[in-house]
Amino acid sequence: MLSGLNGNSTFSMVDLGCGDAHYTAGALQKSGAGARLSLYRGVDLAADALELARANVGVAAAGAAVEVAVQNMLDYAQAGGSPDTFDIALTSFAAHHLTPDEKAIFLKGVLQQLKPGGVLVVCDAYRHDGETRPEYLDRFCNFANGHWTELNPAELKMFEDHMRTHDYMETVQGYQQLASEAGFGEGDILTSDKFGNMKLVAYPKLK
Repeated sequence: MLSGLNGNSTFSMVDLGCGDAHYTAGALQKSGAGARLSLYRGVDLAADALELARANVGVAAAGAAVEVAVQNMLDYAQAGGSPDTFDIALTSFAAHHLTPDEKAIFLKGVLQQLKPGGVLVVCDAYRHDGETRPEYLDRFCNFANGHWTELNPAELKMFEDHMRTHDYMETVQGYQQLASEAGFGEGDILTSDKFGNMKLVAYPKLK
């Protein structure tokens, strides 16, 4: 996707819940798109991680202006700053911490920051079609308990407690409904893991 964005033109990106931007920087470097990135803005609550993000993206996209904002990504989106600024908005394994109502607010705020023709890219876990949140949590926690042998029982319990308290994965259809109501078009599933749990989906801005 990055290598094919607008041919050889430059582009701008906001990375919401970016952490240290390790994977974003890697994608920019591997695709060659880092050479065309004009502006990167990373948003996260962890100031230390943002300094790593600044460094990582600075290496992958040496010609880009790199900005960071220490802020909750929902608050950032809701504030409504920087209208029509970015070609790409990325959120990776962060938006599932938002409830459906919070996602609706988040998506509307992100839409306003995208230029006409911009796209929101969501990399995250999704529930299976027709699967409820409790069913998803039971299935995934059972999978983790059976396969994540590098974690001890106390660590697995901590992970499960976090998921059951903070994680609100959507189905593909549920996310699409929220995105459509915010003003995005039909999502394009760019890739998915073999279990159908993790997906990379691009939602275009309609207007």
